[in-house]
Amino acid sequence: EDRGLEALAHGLLCFAAYGLGDAAAADAARLASSGVLDALPDEQLALRLDAPYYLGFAEYFCERYDDSIRHLRRGINVSRGAGQGQFLVPMMVGLAHALETRGRLAEAADTAEAAVESARLAGRRGARAARRPRRERAHTCDARAPGRDVARHRRAGALRRAAARGRAARLPADRARAARVAIRDALARGARAWRPRRRRG
Repeated sequence: EDRGLEALAHGLLCFAAYGLGDAAAADAARLASSGVLDALPDEQLALRLDAPYYLGFAEYFCERYDDSIRHLRRGINVSRGAGQGQFLVPMMVGLAHALETRGRLAEAADTAEAAVESARLAGRRGARAARRPRRERAHTCDARAPGRDVARHRRAGALRRAAARGRAARLPADRARAARVAIRDALARGARAWRPRRRRG
């Protein structure tokens, strides 16, 4: 029995019901997905990282921002621990949006900048891999490289993110809008840098 697939299915049903305007059905599917996902141990969740990705975004659209933050953050942590980068940047983008909506601007800025760095790293790895012969790529590919690269390069942007957090923490009310604009600009840059890669047979 694939409980991760069950959590994913309920999350997608929540999306579908939300799109149809059926709030009751969306809420029921959201709660079902959340219950299954919360009961999954990390090692099983690592096999179904699309579940927290879709559920986290469904919760965001259903205005359950704290639940969205919780599930996306767990998905990000499990993704990094397992070295699975496919949903890492999208989940970071979703987390930044949810944090910003809750007014947690310092955390949102930190997450947005980390998403941009991760997307750029993923783009550079993809470009280098595309230039190598396929046989060479097969021997040099390392599934855990995304997580290690993000951790290694995170130090390079630590001072910049710390400064962003400090600025956000000191913002008066009349400058909160400017902070949100900056966060959304960072997220837009990350979205442009990141492109999902298709698996090759």
